[in-house]
Amino acid sequence: YLVEQMRRYVKPSNIVGANISHPVDIFKMTVEHRVQCGSCHKVRYTRETDCCLSLPIPLDPNLKNSDGNPKQTEEEIFASRPHISLDACLGSLMQATDIDCRCSACGIPVTYCKTTRLRTFPDVLPIFLRRAQFDMETMSVRKLDVFVDVPLELDLEFLRGKGLQSDEVSMPEAREDLPHKPTSSSMKTVDEEALAMLLSMGIEETVARYALLQTGMNAERAVDYVFSRENIAEEAGLAEISTTASESQPVHVLDGPAKYRLHAMISHVGASAKTGHYVCHICDAQTGKWLLFNDEKVAESLNPPFSMAFLYFYKRVGK
Repeated sequence: YLVEQMRRYVKPSNIVGANISHPVDIFKMTVEHRVQCGSCHKVRYTRETDCCLSLPIPLDPNLKNSDGNPKQTEEEIFASRPHISLDACLGSLMQATDIDCRCSACGIPVTYCKTTRLRTFPDVLPIFLRRAQFDMETMSVRKLDVFVDVPLELDLEFLRGKGLQSDEVSMPEAREDLPHKPTSSSMKTVDEEALAMLLSMGIEETVARYALLQTGMNAERAVDYVFSRENIAEEAGLAEISTTASESQPVHVLDGPAKYRLHAMISHVGASAKTGHYVCHICDAQTGKWLLFNDEKVAESLNPPFSMAFLYFYKRVGK
């Protein structure tokens, strides 16, 4: 939401000779999607521009949060809190998913295998962990109380996409293989308040926009639509990238080595996903100390909560 508002209202300097880019440009990355037909084995590569790497947390769904049980001591809650590595979250992003549709090359119902990679890497890489999830049993949003072990230094070169390979055959461009034929969600205006509600629940923007368009901008129906469809991300993604694939001029984005160092993070303080407080930690470039920004208060953080944040900002090494 913030990036969208910056795109809309922040304008680069128009002073002659000033080499000033838009502030959002340092976050831009090109996401590469690859689908392969399970029958003819032909492939299609499509790209889209994003400003944040959104990662699921592969937590066992049978695990339940303490939800602030007053009978549990702080030590007991700490000891029972599960641990997940950032590598596991990245693995969930890289994992292949199946999509049932009609292949534009075969002309028959088939199963596509879809994978996602990053074609380019920005100067500053925001990583969003989806700590808020919708509980179908209680029909409410809950916060995942889990430690995510994140490294201070990160090498994501293994995540780089390389496009069509010499031994691959590209399938013809067509729209018939889409599960549905909606207009691209990025080209349609949606209810900003309803969109903000869905985004606050950890739903990806592409999926949120798509669901709102399918449900007449009804936020409650859109939430039900998202969590009742097993392949909603793939469905929305195919609808979105089918339009981006036809663009003649791709968006210019920065690229460079995929080696990063953690620079800042935003944490949510509170057991509930609906209430709480946000604080920010930033690493001082000169001293290497971590500083806590809590409203108007700024102080050195002696024990930064690296494993409890939900939004991380990794800065490219050497920048």
